[in-house]
Amino acid sequence: MGLVIGTAGHIDHGKTTLVRALTGIDTDRLKEEKQRGLSIELGFAHMEVEDGVVSFVDVPGHERFIRNMLAGVGGIDCVLLCVACDDGVMPQTIEHLEIVSTLGIEKGIFVLTKADTVSADRIEEVKRELEGLARGTTLEGSPVVVVSAHRRTGLDSLKEHIITLYRTMEKRGKTHRWMRLPIDRVFPVKGFGCVVTGTLVEGTIRRADRVCVFPSGREVKVRGLQTHHRELDLAEPHSRVAVNLSGISHRETRRGEMLVCSELYRWLRDAVTFDCIIESSRFAGRPLKNNSLLKLHCFTTEATVRVRLMEGEELPPGMYAPARVFSRTPLPLAGKDRFILRDPSAGRTTGGGRVVISYPSGRSPVPLKDVNVSALKNGDVAGIVGFLVKRRADGVEVDALSFMLNVDERRLLEECSKEGIECVGGRLLLRDTVERLCKGVLEVLAEYHRGHPEKRGLHQEELRDRAGLPQTLKDALLEMLVRKGSVKIEGAFVRLPDHSPSLKGQDAEIARWLLSLVEDGVRAIRQDGLAENPFRREDTERVLRYLTEKGELVKLREGVYMKTDTIHMAMDKLKWYIKERGGIRPAEFRDLLGCGRRLAIELLEYFDRRGITIRRGDVRRLLGPQEG
Repeated sequence: MGLVIGTAGHIDHGKTTLVRALTGIDTDRLKEEKQRGLSIELGFAHMEVEDGVVSFVDVPGHERFIRNMLAGVGGIDCVLLCVACDDGVMPQTIEHLEIVSTLGIEKGIFVLTKADTVSADRIEEVKRELEGLARGTTLEGSPVVVVSAHRRTGLDSLKEHIITLYRTMEKRGKTHRWMRLPIDRVFPVKGFGCVVTGTLVEGTIRRADRVCVFPSGREVKVRGLQTHHRELDLAEPHSRVAVNLSGISHRETRRGEMLVCSELYRWLRDAVTFDCIIESSRFAGRPLKNNSLLKLHCFTTEATVRVRLMEGEELPPGMYAPARVFSRTPLPLAGKDRFILRDPSAGRTTGGGRVVISYPSGRSPVPLKDVNVSALKNGDVAGIVGFLVKRRADGVEVDALSFMLNVDERRLLEECSKEGIECVGGRLLLRDTVERLCKGVLEVLAEYHRGHPEKRGLHQEELRDRAGLPQTLKDALLEMLVRKGSVKIEGAFVRLPDHSPSLKGQDAEIARWLLSLVEDGVRAIRQDGLAENPFRREDTERVLRYLTEKGELVKLREGVYMKTDTIHMAMDKLKWYIKERGGIRPAEFRDLLGCGRRLAIELLEYFDRRGITIRRGDVRRLLGPQEG
């Protein structure tokens, strides 16, 4: 991994000159920039450090180009905040420091430039001014380095501080969940086609990878990779990367879009709402109003959003509050990402914040009345999951929640298990919900067994309907009940462990009567022949189904039943005869069994359907290798 440093500071405070003095690279590449002597677009440079590379993103200082500045600082790791000793702290110094702090950038160096133009007393005065300005920001306590780029004084000290930052940042953990590369430049290269550049803020990207362009969803192939003109097979996080893409023209993509892996794109493609903690700018001079229409900046993306405060009608300067943000277009934001809010009409930064819950594609936000504001403020993972799953009978998928909060699935499960939230079938539910659903299953089964003691159990689909089980949880809940020994599953049927099918009273009498009809010889029960049946037809049919399910009878065809033992005896004789004679005709089978021709044919057709025999004309043979 590398280190990406951004510059920040007021116009004409020596940012570009400083980068050129450190790297030997002039980041002002446009003709207009050179003519006017100010940066308009983002500039890029690099410096070899020990065994790695430090990348620089040089941003414009003029307030008119704040959009370009925001596009540059979205992916940086640390900042060189430049203040000219002659001017001291100026409006863009304040705004840039506020933006850096709101984005959560905690590492930086204050660089006092143009030191050769002022006295030592003036330098100390600017230092004190900066110290007061930085108080309460993420850069409070950062080192201050005094330099003169023209005389090259202080540059060695600045480089040492940069090397220290590099060593510190290199100790960062290397686990990254998704690939995200915000696009800050797009241009064609003759013979290669479309090239995009950006800071790889997360994940890795390889040559030949297939990735998606957000928000269009266009799938493209990585044809080549470079960092600072060096060819790569693999680019790692926190590095400047140029990506040669095939499958898209440079006219079909632009700054503000993002290269993402397909796994992430499925969550992001329609993500337009998120819950967050917002901080109102302490320099705004006025409160942030509820339902404000503002411009949101994240990475290189900008979008028009509406901000709905969860508490009160306004947020005073310098204060924090939970809020919900609604965007007109999809945003490439996951939990924990930072953003900036600006008032486009007033041309000022109004604040910014940190995403807590990003609602993915197809996921309706939790109604504001159901949001646990305290959990949101404290970043309480289990508390947040609690109100997210509370309103859904089937819970929420673990992978969806992992994206929404940007929390590793293992940590998510650990946090939730402590707070009465269970994982069932890859979904998180309140433990009370799981217990209620399981209790419902057991009650339905107990009631069914009481009403149908002759049945071996209830069909799974019917059980789901009767117990009101969500389709997404049916299998997982039943598997859990099986593991606990609370139910048993036999084929498609579910029963309580202590239930055994049995017949009582009149049903037992019907069963004895039916079995007596086929007790001797090769005989069959024919429903259409039970005209003298002393019992009701529906009772007889119910007992026939019971005896069939229990395995005492076999259904030859609709309305015709035989004893299972008799079927087995007939099959044994059939196989013996065919092996001895090579085949058997219906009349021969009839004589072999001592039954009527009709029943013999019904038995042969049953064996045909079972794949035991095959008919050739009037002769049956065993179905085996010799029959193909």
